[in-house]
Amino acid sequence: MYRSFLLSLILTVSLVVALPLSIRFDTPPTPAVQGNVGTVMAASITANTMIQKMQAALNAPTNQVNKARIEKAFGPHYNVAEIKKVVDRLQANVLLIRTADQTVLDTATKRPAATKVTYNRDSNNKIIASSPMKYAELGSRYYGMSLNEKAGALIHEATHYQSLTGDDTDSSGQIIPSASNTRPVGVRAGYAQTATGATITMDTIIADHGASLDNGPYNTLRQNARNMHQNADSYRVFAALVSI
Repeated sequence: MYRSFLLSLILTVSLVVALPLSIRFDTPPTPAVQGNVGTVMAASITANTMIQKMQAALNAPTNQVNKARIEKAFGPHYNVAEIKKVVDRLQANVLLIRTADQTVLDTATKRPAATKVTYNRDSNNKIIASSPMKYAELGSRYYGMSLNEKAGALIHEATHYQSLTGDDTDSSGQIIPSASNTRPVGVRAGYAQTATGATITMDTIIADHGASLDNGPYNTLRQNARNMHQNADSYRVFAALVSI
C-alpha cells in the first residue's frame, strides 16, 4: 500500500505531504528519485513530531523544563512570542524543495552538498524583496544524515524559507535575517558548532541533553545575541532538546 501511494504521488504534477509542515517539490519527482522522496517524507513526519513538541513547550514557557530548553536553544534574551510565530509558521505552511534529485545541488556546488535556500532574483540579480525565497535545495550529504538530523535540517531550512531567519552575524554579534543587505561578519556563526567548526548534530544534542552546546561558540552567541528568534539553527537545536 505504501509503495502504491508513493508512486501515485510521484506521478502527480506536484507533491504535497498531508502533514502540518507540508513538503512540495518544485520539479515533479520521477520514479528514478522515489527513494529520495520517501526519505524526505519520513524526515518530514519526524520533523512534524518535533514541531508539535516545540509548540507544546512554547505554550507552557514557565514550566521549568520548557524554560530551560528554550533558554538553551535561544539564550537568556529569548522572545517567546517571536519564537512562537516562527514555530507556528512551521506548523501551518509549506517548504518548497527544488527537486528530489540530489545531483542537482551537488553539481551546482561542485562537491557533495547538504542543504541551502535559494533566493528569487530580478534581472539585475537583486533579491526580490516582495518574495525573496525561491526554494530549498537538498544535496547528497543531506540524504546521508541520520533521520533526526534530516528532520532538523528540514526545520532549519523551513525557517529560512517561511520566516527569513538567518545563519550569519553582524559586527555586534546579532543575527542577520535572510535577504538582508547587512554585510555579515560571522558567516554561519549562527550554527551550533564545536570549537573546531563542526556542526553539533541533533543526535549528539539528544544524547548529551544539550551539554555539547555549552562552553563553545554557540554558548557565546546565545549569551550575547538579542535576536536569537531570527537564528535558523536555534530551531533545529530546540527541536532536538524537546525530543529528549
